[in-house]
Amino acid sequence: MGRDQRIQLLNKRFDTQTQGLDNQLRDLIRNSDHAWTRACAIYAAVKLAAAAQLEGDQITPIIENALVDPAPVVRETAGWGLHTLAPERFDHYADSLLRDEDPHCANLVARLVGT
Repeated sequence: MGRDQRIQLLNKRFDTQTQGLDNQLRDLIRNSDHAWTRACAIYAAVKLAAAAQLEGDQITPIIENALVDPAPVVRETAGWGLHTLAPERFDHYADSLLRDEDPHCANLVARLVGT
């Protein structure tokens, strides 16, 4: 498969003109089979929301749901993202995140809460 064909396939999958960037990112966060893709989508959504290019209040519930993702990298990114977009919501989850089974996630949360 050539480069142009791959780009056409990607354009069909990620058609932001029709589906909207926010919907594409939500779909990736909820439905991607790959943890790294879910984490990257969370990161992109948070950065875009912080720059007022996405509605933060619409993406926040999806990030909250990602706090219980089976993949540590997704939980870690979701914790950072929630702290960035909605610190008051992050505070609600901080205690449980500090006890996360993954040390990277727990350490990140500890740094964010200043413990």
